[in-house]
Amino acid sequence: MDYIKYAVLGIVQALTEFLPISSTAHIKIFEIILKLPYSTTLDIFLHLGTLLATIIYFKDVIISYIRKYFNEIMWVVFFTIIFAFIIDKISYFQRPELLSVFLFVNAIFLFIIDKNLKKENHLNKDVKALSIIDLFLIGFFQGLSAIPSLSRSGSTIFASILAKLNPYEAFRFSFIVSIPTIALAFIYELIKFFKDKTYLNEDINLIGVIIAIIFSFIFGIIALKILDNFIKQQKVSFFVIYNIVLGVILSFYLGFFIKFF
Repeated sequence: MDYIKYAVLGIVQALTEFLPISSTAHIKIFEIILKLPYSTTLDIFLHLGTLLATIIYFKDVIISYIRKYFNEIMWVVFFTIIFAFIIDKISYFQRPELLSVFLFVNAIFLFIIDKNLKKENHLNKDVKALSIIDLFLIGFFQGLSAIPSLSRSGSTIFASILAKLNPYEAFRFSFIVSIPTIALAFIYELIKFFKDKTYLNEDINLIGVIIAIIFSFIFGIIALKILDNFIKQQKVSFFVIYNIVLGVILSFYLGFFIKFF
């Protein structure tokens, strides 16, 4: 039965990591539902599955992108690391009640994306045409997604649309620049994991972790295909509604409205 729970977490991680609906909020919700204790080990390796899914899904364009847009990718990664590091050091953003707040922020980003997709004719930039300010903007928003429940894909596509990249280019670029960022974060967390000897304090279900990685990989590819189709069809309004509904539910669950209003 526990293996089924790990498979479910792998699926949830994959779908919510790539679809603009926040993986952190969903993983926390499903850990509660499935009665699985928080595991640093599982959290780290779930991202390995989705990282591999991104590499496989974009395998046909990764090399050409690196050759053609190497400088642009490196600038975005550089800015992302700076802002992600800053966010990670600000404990305020780790407050549980903010999970619902940033789901509403996701909804705002997606609403703006949806409106811009419907008037696509002004979104015509190529990656090479992006200025250093545009790259800063994309790196800034990708770095902001270090805030729990703020969607990385939603934030980065939002910034790419603001920079007037054409929609499909925005989709591809936002995920390709995520590869070195997620890989570096994975390596950093892995080093910290072994340095702090976290594994000594956790009852690690190795087979369960492997199952979670496999399912996060398989469903990661499925999620990328789903988002790919939504972008091509210029429809992301469903995700706007989803973030709002989940944000309201979490707000009441966490007592946000009661506490602040």
